[in-house]
Amino acid sequence: YNLHQLSIIIGLAIINSLNTLFNCNLKLKWPNDIVTNNYNKLEKIGGVLIEICNNKIIIGFGLNINAKDYRNTWPSLKSILNSSQDLNRELITAAIVNNILEYIFGPQRYFTFFG
Repeated sequence: YNLHQLSIIIGLAIINSLNTLFNCNLKLKWPNDIVTNNYNKLEKIGGVLIEICNNKIIIGFGLNINAKDYRNTWPSLKSILNSSQDLNRELITAAIVNNILEYIFGPQRYFTFFG
């Protein structure tokens, strides 16, 4: 398995989902950070983690959607969108998972598991 390639594909599927849903221009920073360019400073709002365990690929990702830290220094998707209401995490997760499946198993097949 090429986990670096898969990590990039998953990251691209995530930022494509979020950019399509919210028109927010997120970027993927090597190797697995999801970032926003806030006043010419890249700020991380999420990341991708991929591991192999018992011959199975485990894909995980995390996003700061609505939360902010007590010092108000970490960006969230809500804050970069200047939204006054919390964003729907289930809708966002569904869009991301659907896009990941499309990137891996859809007609484009950006990643192959065998061969």
